[in-house]
Amino acid sequence: MDGNEISIALTVLDILGVAIHFPNIRHSDVVLNPEWITKAIYFIIWSSEKRKLEGKLNVTSLQLLFEEGRKNEELDVKVPNEKCSFLLDLMDEFRLAFKNKSYQGAYCVPMLAPTMEPDHGVKRNGGLRFFFSLPFLPPGLFYRFVAESGDEVADDMIWKCGVILSQGESKVLVEYSDYQRNITFNAHGPRSGVYLTTLRQRLMQLLGESYQDLDYDTYIITADGERINWRDMSVRYSVEGDSAKVYAGLSEHRAVEILKEFFGVLESDLKRLVQNEFDLMRRHNMADRQFKIEVNPTISPTISPSFDQKLENENNTIVSVSNELQSLLRVDSDLIILEEILNDFKEDYKEKAFKYENELKQLHREIKRLRSDIAELEAIPENIPTADAKKKSTLERIKGRWDKIAELSKQCYYVIGFSDKIGKIGDWISSVDWGKWQF
Repeated sequence: MDGNEISIALTVLDILGVAIHFPNIRHSDVVLNPEWITKAIYFIIWSSEKRKLEGKLNVTSLQLLFEEGRKNEELDVKVPNEKCSFLLDLMDEFRLAFKNKSYQGAYCVPMLAPTMEPDHGVKRNGGLRFFFSLPFLPPGLFYRFVAESGDEVADDMIWKCGVILSQGESKVLVEYSDYQRNITFNAHGPRSGVYLTTLRQRLMQLLGESYQDLDYDTYIITADGERINWRDMSVRYSVEGDSAKVYAGLSEHRAVEILKEFFGVLESDLKRLVQNEFDLMRRHNMADRQFKIEVNPTISPTISPSFDQKLENENNTIVSVSNELQSLLRVDSDLIILEEILNDFKEDYKEKAFKYENELKQLHREIKRLRSDIAELEAIPENIPTADAKKKSTLERIKGRWDKIAELSKQCYYVIGFSDKIGKIGDWISSVDWGKWQF
């Protein structure tokens, strides 16, 4: 067989599950028993943690780990010494480790880094502060991001929940918090905006590759400590351009100035870069959805997910509600987050919340009613004669309720992160095939 034929054969075996082939490492390494990889890498991670190696590995240390594991009968797979280099390369390929640029032949495993934060000197304020807020932190997401950024780790400044990354004169402190469910970036330096953009989009790319259904929010913290929703601001700028304004607390900001600073570019390049970031968002959890923008003369712009299409059913027949129910159940989880956003606003901005007390109360009331309607739809049994009629009646009420919430939401543009979340809920609502139902 020539080289091309070997490559094709290995790929076919890999697909069939007979063997695992890693073309990015080298052709000579083929694993006929995939379980061998799992057990070997698990042992490396477990034994390294047990022996407190603080994530520093090389071929010699791996050989010693396996030798000790065999002596203590902790290892139930055979790992020849000549395969240690292959396993390290494999961990690099899987983004479990990265090559340590400070030491030849050494690797660093982020999840095994020391717990103690080193004295790195990078401040948590005074720079550009960017946050990813997630409903939960997927296991290994932060460590995969660090491994992906391995060439940029500054002076081995890495610990269990943080890392210092550098590019030129710019340094970025990146940290994660399980408790707060966020990943934060604090960027400093003359070109910190450019570097922050690279890192932000790198994390977005990772989320898009492996966690497409994981909904997340992004926001920045201004120099005055005010929080601004990043996606909401980007949407406003894409519609209104230089005249777009965003609100944080009682302050008003020009979107173009904030975006220029956080992208680190001139105004002439801004629209292109904002569009590029929208494309990344869509490839993530909005791959099959679109931003729907309505320019309202009073509150411009806002995301408007209301319905104005005529709903018809040519055959005048009732169809299964399973697809509708699936979408609406996802809406319910987002409605919970929407309620949290409103509660946070009332707690953090009491003066402004008091000013708009009636609008906020009305919105809360309608959200509560919509959630109750969705729960009622879920509870309708399938095997009763009146089921279809009940489903139709409940869906009609849900649609009317949502149209009212969408209209009320236009008055709440000042609530941080609100229009962004309303837009996402609207995307789920619009995925319901209302045309199947005759109202």
